[in-house]
Amino acid sequence: MQLKTLSGLTPITIVSVAIAPALLSPETKQNSAVANLVENHDTQQYVQETDKSNTIDFTQKLYFQSLLKRWRRETMFLSSTYQIVKHPCFRSIIDMGEQAIPYIIEDLKAAPSTLVWALNEITGERVSHNPNMTIKDVCKRWVRIMSK
Repeated sequence: MQLKTLSGLTPITIVSVAIAPALLSPETKQNSAVANLVENHDTQQYVQETDKSNTIDFTQKLYFQSLLKRWRRETMFLSSTYQIVKHPCFRSIIDMGEQAIPYIIEDLKAAPSTLVWALNEITGERVSHNPNMTIKDVCKRWVRIMSK
């Protein structure tokens, strides 16, 4: 499940209200998009599952997801590996460092993608030096290694 983007609300606002929907003001409840989002059982479950330790983890995941979404949208028709990996959003994911690894692995479990290249840069390691491995095979190997 992905949270909707609501203009004017920061992730911390959504976290606060999703954790405690009773804090919604009457004005906020009139805004059906906000009320529907934060009072939705799936949203509350998502927040609880995502944010077991603290709000920082949740906002980092939202940040990662926004970078990933934009990176995919802006590189989907590119054939140049160089342009794909030099895209500012891809660079920002790498700049997140080890904090991004669980989110990358989660994404790769859902669907293999070139996002796997970020793991090579973050960890400084490669799972194979075989140039004939497919993206799908490399993703499976990373997921297996990181799930141990």
